[in-house]
Amino acid sequence: MRYRLRTLLLLLAVLPPLSAVVVPPLLQRFAQKPLPAPTPLAKPLPYFAVYATGNADPNITLQTLATLLAGTPDARMSLDPKSGQLAVLGPPSVHATVARVVGALQAGSPLPSLKRPRDVPQLLELPPLQVPNEL
Repeated sequence: MRYRLRTLLLLLAVLPPLSAVVVPPLLQRFAQKPLPAPTPLAKPLPYFAVYATGNADPNITLQTLATLLAGTPDARMSLDPKSGQLAVLGPPSVHATVARVVGALQAGSPLPSLKRPRDVPQLLELPPLQVPNEL
């Protein structure tokens, strides 16, 4: 019991000066560390919806959508041969595209312009390379 009391008294006597020496460098080290990178936002979850093709040809509608959404890995589409309805599984951006295209094909109007997620950058026009005649 005496040993424990002596150790406790020794720790109480040593800790205040030791904390004055050890704690400030630790605080500086933690203050200089960069903040962790923010986590990316979660991707929207895909959901299932059925679209009526109306008076538009179901096969042409499916082919048009397959061409427009060819680079989208989350889009799944199939056609019900009996009803002519289009079944789509995908995130909200895919469903927005499908609704716009199906609406345009039903109305017989030209397809709306769709922005691709990754636009192709424009190439710079460079002057022709001039090579010296003398080598």
